[in-house]
Amino acid sequence: MWGYGKVDSLGLVEAAKTWQKVKPQAWYYSPWIHVNQKIPQGNNGLAVSFDVTADMLKEANLAVVEHVTVTMNVNHTRRGDISVDLVSPIGVVSHIATARKQDSAAKGYNDWTFMSVAHW
Repeated sequence: MWGYGKVDSLGLVEAAKTWQKVKPQAWYYSPWIHVNQKIPQGNNGLAVSFDVTADMLKEANLAVVEHVTVTMNVNHTRRGDISVDLVSPIGVVSHIATARKQDSAAKGYNDWTFMSVAHW
């Protein structure tokens, strides 16, 4: 239905009788992954993976993943040189941290949380 018109109240009531509710909102929290490796120079980078199984999702009462958050602690002499991609099992790439020429902070990332909504 769109905009300015009559509403089919009977149709809405009839549809409500058989409406299937969605599950309650749920979360899955993975354990902290401590990499403790130096980031290599160049384009090769550093890859870390974590597998979330169907059983983990079932235990958390998850049917669909809508958001993925990643909290990072990265020591680096130039934060703007760091880029981070989150890649789903089917290959969806979410660029959660991108390189930034103007960011010359020598702090790296300290408890920075990034969120992807590319996995809806």
